[in-house]
Amino acid sequence: MKAPHRLLLPLLLPLLLFGCGQTPALDCTKVGGEPCSPSQLWPVSPDTNEVEDPIAFTTEPYGFPAEGEAGLSFLAGKYPISRENAWVLLSRDETFPVEDCDPNRSGNQRPQPDPDLPFTVEGIVTLHPRYFLKVRVCNEDERYYGSFFIEDDSGGMVVLQDSRIAELDFGDRVRIRARALLDYFDVHAILIPEIVEVIEHGVPIHYEEKTNPFNQTDWNRVRRIRGEVVQASTDHNFNEAAVSDGQNTWLVSIDRELANRNVSLEVGDRVEVTGPVLSSFGQKIVVLSVGQIRYLP
Repeated sequence: MKAPHRLLLPLLLPLLLFGCGQTPALDCTKVGGEPCSPSQLWPVSPDTNEVEDPIAFTTEPYGFPAEGEAGLSFLAGKYPISRENAWVLLSRDETFPVEDCDPNRSGNQRPQPDPDLPFTVEGIVTLHPRYFLKVRVCNEDERYYGSFFIEDDSGGMVVLQDSRIAELDFGDRVRIRARALLDYFDVHAILIPEIVEVIEHGVPIHYEEKTNPFNQTDWNRVRRIRGEVVQASTDHNFNEAAVSDGQNTWLVSIDRELANRNVSLEVGDRVEVTGPVLSSFGQKIVVLSVGQIRYLP
């Protein structure tokens, strides 16, 4: 069995074959012409072959928004309980976010102005901003490669970004100006975000432990599950594992980049998994870092 929170990183050095087949020692002084230590040559010490990526989690609330202040739940409260397809809310001065799109042919996704937008909100980043989501905007498939989740004490939301450069990280407290909202089936998202500022780094991420199946109150919120893997994450099931505690079974979605680095959950592994819950083709915890998985004895 493989501990999913550990990633083996073999150090590949050029093989310089000469003489009796021996490899000469690396001359550290040749790097920049100055003496240096091995730690300046390798991000990981050459005698270390395991890397962990710890993330600080806590059961303590964030402490915002304050009583009487509007937070993420205010935006989340705009989403309808029932709908046929998807829709967009825009601030009155916002254009529809798809070039050459005719909103009149977009059916239920015809954009609607909202007097509360733009709306500035704060939240803690609970997933590294490189999650891939494909959603339909004005009947066009749009790909967002830098999506992430944010959360406060009142709720959570997905933030759609198409940038592949992650300028934020787990635990960043950010202020975002939401200029448009998207509801695509069960994906509740800020469609046009404007990152106003990063207020703080390294905030421990709040979670709640689950002892029952995921439901709508869990969407976009960070949850923790413990149990045994009963379905492995593989290329054949979009890297989605199933974890059971004997009474409940939860889905865990392993990011493709992690899967490509040989991170997986295997049948029989006992694990603790923490992360935001996404409702898209099933309700699942999304995992983008090995620090979200803890291997249990």
